[in-house]
Amino acid sequence: MNAAGILLGVPQIQFDAPDGQAERDKPLQERETMHWMRGLRECGQLARRLPGARVVSVTDREGEVFALFAEGRRLHSEGVELLVRARHARSRGEGRRKLFEHIRAQQAQVELQIDVARSSARRGTRREANKALRKARRAKAELRWKRVEIRDPEGRGQAHRLQLVHVWERSAPAGKKPLERRLLTSLEVGCQQDEERVLDWYGLRWPIEDWHRILKFGCKAEYLGRRTGERIERAVTIEAVIDWRLAAMTLLGRETPELAVEAFYTQLQLRVLRHFAQRRRMAELANPRLAVRTMAILAARGESRGQLGIHAEAVAGAVIGAP
Repeated sequence: MNAAGILLGVPQIQFDAPDGQAERDKPLQERETMHWMRGLRECGQLARRLPGARVVSVTDREGEVFALFAEGRRLHSEGVELLVRARHARSRGEGRRKLFEHIRAQQAQVELQIDVARSSARRGTRREANKALRKARRAKAELRWKRVEIRDPEGRGQAHRLQLVHVWERSAPAGKKPLERRLLTSLEVGCQQDEERVLDWYGLRWPIEDWHRILKFGCKAEYLGRRTGERIERAVTIEAVIDWRLAAMTLLGRETPELAVEAFYTQLQLRVLRHFAQRRRMAELANPRLAVRTMAILAARGESRGQLGIHAEAVAGAVIGAP
C-alpha cells in the first residue's frame, strides 16, 4: 500500500507447511525467519523497479529477529527502510538496564492524545487467545524516541543502530489495558513530526490484517478442498488477488464516497448490481459506498453467485458488518 493507505496489490505470496520439526533444529534457510527475509528482499526488488520511491517494510512482533536487521542494513542503501514492532527486552550489556526498561526511564519528549480504535471481540486460535471487545477511547500518551544499538544475541554479528520509538499511556483508566507500543526503525526520527509519521505508517498494518482476515474467513482459503499442494497454491494465489480487490473496494468506498462507481466496477458488474437493487427496492448506486453495501447484501443472500466475477462468500466476508 502507499503512505495514504491505498491498497496497491500483492507483490509476493509465500507457501509453507509444518513438518513437526522444532525451529531451533532447522537450518536458517528453512526457518520461519526466512519468510520475513524473503519479504524484505522483495522490498529491495520493488525499490529497484521504483527509483526515487521510499519502500518501507512493516512487520509485527514476529519479524523482530536479528537476522532481519542485518538484511535491512544491507538493503538500506537501495532505498529500503525497516519498521518493526519490538517484542524482545534485549540486553544492552553487563550491568545496564535492558532495552525496554531503558526507554521507559527516559524523560518523555512529547505528550499527545491518541484515539484508540474500537476492536471487536474475536475467538481465539491455536496461536492466539480470545480477544475481548474494546470500546473506542482517547488515550493521553507519552512519546519517546532514542537511537539504540541492537546486539547480536549470539555475540557473533555486528551491532545495529536503529531508532526506538516508544508510545506509553502511563495512567490508563480503571479496567483498561494501558496503550504501549515499541517500534524499531531505520527511518530517521529527530522530532515529533518524524515520530508521528512512524506511528502512522505502523498503523497501516491494520488494513493488511484485514486483508488476511478476508482471505481466511471471506475467501475461506483455509478450507479449500484441493488434492495437491500445487493446486492449493494456485487457488490461494487467485484468492489473494480477489481479496486485494475486495479490500481495496471496501476501503475506497468508505474513504472516497465522492468517486464515481464506474471507477470500481465494470459496466456488466454495475448492470447486475443495479438489477438486484431495483428488485429489492434499494437505493440507487449513487456512490461507491452504496455499491459495496449492495454487493455485500447480494452475496449474503446467495443470489447470482459468480455473476460479478467474484466469490459471494468473499464479498460477504469483506463488507458485511462494516459501517
